[in-house]
Parts: sequence; C-alpha cells; structure tokens
Amino acid sequence: MLRWLRLNDFEKSQRLDYIRSLRDSYKTREMQATLKNLVQGHPEEFREKILRQECSIYGIKKNGETYVKSNGDYASVEEIEKIQKNVDKRMLRESPALKEHNLIFSAGDLLPDENYFLGVE
Repeated sequence: MLRWLRLNDFEKSQRLDYIRSLRDSYKTREMQATLKNLVQGHPEEFREKILRQECSIYGIKKNGETYVKSNGDYASVEEIEKIQKNVDKRMLRESPALKEHNLIFSAGDLLPDENYFLGVE
C-alpha cells in the first residue's frame, strides 16, 4: 500500500512539473495573444449572444454592421468600442472555448486548467 501511495505522489509530482512547464509556455506574449484571440472569438454564436446582451445594457441594437440607439441615433465610436471591450472581457471568463481547450483565466492570463491535468473534476 505504501508503495502505491508513493507511486501516486510521484505521478502527481510529475504532473505538477508538467503543468508548471506548460503554464510557463502559456505566459509568453505570443501565446497569450494567440489564446486570447481564440477564446475571444469562439464560438462566434456565443460572442454574438454576449454582444447582444452588452448592447441591450446600453440601449443599443446592432442592425447589420450599424449600431443604433433606442432614440434612433447611431451609436458613437466610443460607445461601440466600450461595448466591444466589455464583450472581450466577458469572453475571457465565459467562453465555452475555455472548457473546450482546458483553459482558465487568471490574473489577466489564459492558463492551462490544473484540475484537468490532475484529473480533478
């Protein structure tokens, strides 16, 4: 039994080393840009849903490529940029791509989900 426990401790240690190595490689600027692009843009249907929700908060409707306020005026570039920024932030925390690619968003970085690699549900 003790031998089995040591094997599991050794295996866990090996997995933790692998996760640390993986985490370090994920923290590079290039990898973060790639991962953020992936998560913020996929799935497209989910991004559109979040965009509609954010627009409704500001009383704006997206009509094709234009954004129209409830009073009929076009939304300003600043308002559209603010909405897009909010959508990007939400996608980093809510996107189904996170689970699909075993990622978590922590302290501004997309990192490997340690629980997945350790087999914790």
